[in-house]
Amino acid sequence: MGRQHTEFVQSQWLPWTSTVLSDHLGGTTCRLLSLDADGRSATLLVRFPPGWILRNRGAQLDEEIYVLDGELSINERVFPVDFHAHLPAGYPRTTAESPNGAVALVFLTVPPSDTKPTPQYGFEHAAWFGRTDVFAAIWPAIPAAWSYMSAARSFARLRVLRERQGAGQTFILGYPPNWSAPFAEKQLVDAEFYLLAGEVTLSGIGLMQPGAYIWRPAGQMLPAMSGRDGAVLLVRSHGGNFATAPGAQVAIDRPDALRCILPDGLRRRFVAGPYAA
Repeated sequence: MGRQHTEFVQSQWLPWTSTVLSDHLGGTTCRLLSLDADGRSATLLVRFPPGWILRNRGAQLDEEIYVLDGELSINERVFPVDFHAHLPAGYPRTTAESPNGAVALVFLTVPPSDTKPTPQYGFEHAAWFGRTDVFAAIWPAIPAAWSYMSAARSFARLRVLRERQGAGQTFILGYPPNWSAPFAEKQLVDAEFYLLAGEVTLSGIGLMQPGAYIWRPAGQMLPAMSGRDGAVLLVRSHGGNFATAPGAQVAIDRPDALRCILPDGLRRRFVAGPYAA
């Protein structure tokens, strides 16, 4: 993985442009949130126009989808709002459509080097997570192995959506009202975060609102955080399961103005927000 530290960008600051990273997304527009040095792995918001349909258009990349608005259908499996899927490279798409339009958070990733397609399917079946209704079950408490993390000490709940040994995992993290995680921790793997609901204060950086996105490389500090209302984050780690090194308790700094960490190339694309030219 090779992406620049971004902490944070509001996706609303970026323009909608034609999606050109993969043919299976032809006819859509996107907001590109981050792009790997390989020029193929990327995280983007994809907007599917009403009536969008493609047939027999597969992808040579692993694709993870979280529907934010509207409804998608892939091979006649319907994905409403807050549904998740992970479709491995080579997964057949007889039809993909959105009769009334949709917006989805999409992660495109070059498959791990040890990927082995299952012969009878033509794709790695063990990496297929076909259709998950994220809010259909009560999320469990954070696992005991992560009890040292500040999220556990703030009574957050967590639901793992996808996991592959040595490659990474995706999970939903939910915080209760009036929560605080006043610990600065060193992040041990590359990870990205998308704020689905609520507002989050990142110490020393500012207030994140729904649609905020972070790419934080391994070795960077995970700032102390807090929120007046509950918050829900989608978290995706790369190169291994999410992990941090325990840190000291710190006071949460709430700056009057945003102090976001933004790559120059990203900043130049802004069409709205406090950093727009």
